[in-house]
Amino acid sequence: MKKVTLIALLFSLLTISGFGQEKPFFFGFKFSPGVNWYKSHSKGLDNVGGAGLDISAGLIADFRIAGNYFFETGFFYNFQNGSLQYAKKYNNGTLPVEVTREYRVQYLEIPLSIKMCTNYFGMVRFYGLGGFKSSFRLNAVADDVWQLASGEKTVEKEDAGSDFAIFKESLILGLGVDLQIDKSFILTFGANCNISLTNVAGAKMKCYYEEENIKARFSNNILEFRVGITF
Repeated sequence: MKKVTLIALLFSLLTISGFGQEKPFFFGFKFSPGVNWYKSHSKGLDNVGGAGLDISAGLIADFRIAGNYFFETGFFYNFQNGSLQYAKKYNNGTLPVEVTREYRVQYLEIPLSIKMCTNYFGMVRFYGLGGFKSSFRLNAVADDVWQLASGEKTVEKEDAGSDFAIFKESLILGLGVDLQIDKSFILTFGANCNISLTNVAGAKMKCYYEEENIKARFSNNILEFRVGITF
């Protein structure tokens, strides 16, 4: 009986020691190049030029919830560009004129997601990622390419902050792989899809359709490739 009790005690101590060796959190850096595209949800508003460049970089943090489950967050700077085409008045004129706005937008991003990992196969494990990302607009400018009735084309640089909402919310879905160099150093690679859940257009953004001034609505989806290191 004493031997059984001693064996059980040793097993418990080893188990507790094993859990104690698992780091409760990891911090590091992430760089994510990718593409983004605008999708119109308003009549008279069109996406032109296809997908635009999207770059995100910043600090990342993984907090262990239990076993192979982590809560992941961070702070990222995001730059993106893209184009929209619609009609609005040129130089306070009386008639709307078609304009293509080529945007350059900056955001501060804060993701809140759950990272679910497999066990390690040697130095490698796989993971799935799901959650939400809140983005706060920092700045937005645009090159306005006007197609005038005279046939003339003119380009003007404009502040475009009012075209974008201050806040946008996105759904994050991702897959990837972690490469464990040692117990406190991990390389991570993956791909994330960010799907808009809110209207990206600012409250003051209007476009003309069949002689009516209507509220603009569009979404902003992103496909990004993730490269990072955590310690």
